[in-house]
Amino acid sequence: MDMVRALVTLCLAAAGAVAQTPSDVVFRQQFQADTEGWVAIGDGATVRVEPAAPSAGDTSGKLIFSYERAAGKHAGAILRAPNGFDRARTIRLRLRSDRPTAFALLLSEKKPGGGNYAAWFSVPGGAMQTIELSPADFTVTDGAGDPVDSDGKLDLDAVEGIGLFDLSQFLPNNEGLEPNTVAIEEFEILSTPPGSAYTGWIALGSMKMKPLPGGVEAAYRQTEGQLDLLVRRVAPSQTSPTRLSFDVASKEECTLVIALEMKKTGGGQGPRFTLPIYPPGGNESFHVDLKLADFQGDGSFDPAQWKSLAIVAIEPEANTFQLTNLKIDR
Repeated sequence: MDMVRALVTLCLAAAGAVAQTPSDVVFRQQFQADTEGWVAIGDGATVRVEPAAPSAGDTSGKLIFSYERAAGKHAGAILRAPNGFDRARTIRLRLRSDRPTAFALLLSEKKPGGGNYAAWFSVPGGAMQTIELSPADFTVTDGAGDPVDSDGKLDLDAVEGIGLFDLSQFLPNNEGLEPNTVAIEEFEILSTPPGSAYTGWIALGSMKMKPLPGGVEAAYRQTEGQLDLLVRRVAPSQTSPTRLSFDVASKEECTLVIALEMKKTGGGQGPRFTLPIYPPGGNESFHVDLKLADFQGDGSFDPAQWKSLAIVAIEPEANTFQLTNLKIDR
């Protein structure tokens, strides 16, 4: 099932919940009695409510989203955009995933003419955590089934659907992934900016990450046949960047490959351009300043078509490093 087509079709049929008005809250759900408009899509996917247990000190119920993760199975939880979404400055989710994974929160504009926009985030598994996103954190999606946005920007007053999808379902090496359950304790839309910074990074393979002020910390232990990497989307730029810089502090002397992906006409995986770096270890701060023109690949790298940035761990087999002060500029 094409996740975008399903989102657009089913979110329009979903019942909208009532917007809240106090303070900066545009919309709030705490799942006291029902799913409050959320609908599951995909074979075997379900949503249900786990009511609050006052005896255990709970003040909110939980939306329980369960789904399979296997080749050809794409599942999501979707909601019709509430009234007042054009006032959104923060989208906040408080959730727990049974398993470490990465998610995309998708905003779908009205069709025809509108596009789809996504923000990625990672969760460690087993712990409740709060995710805060602003409209600026969402970038247009360009998959094979995604429409072209007629005006090239996210229009909050045109958003008609919100969807939560597990990104591991869309990876080529997703065989053998176990089913997962996500508990959403609270979902809010606020008219004030986020209180925490959005890193934009997600971790794949054995990589585990946690946010730091101005960056992330990543730890990995390599498994044969598995790629360990950090990935983040790159928003379109009108400034024609020429350089990429950041600081790395690695526990062990290591080899990291910096990979830049360009958009592909018609969607799908685009051409990649790479350059290795060699942090010295000992948690010594190592400044990296790279010319985009020096990255190697098939043809020439075009910053105007830049889609994503990845940090791939090559060696040693196990390591921890911190990445901070990322800048993309001239």
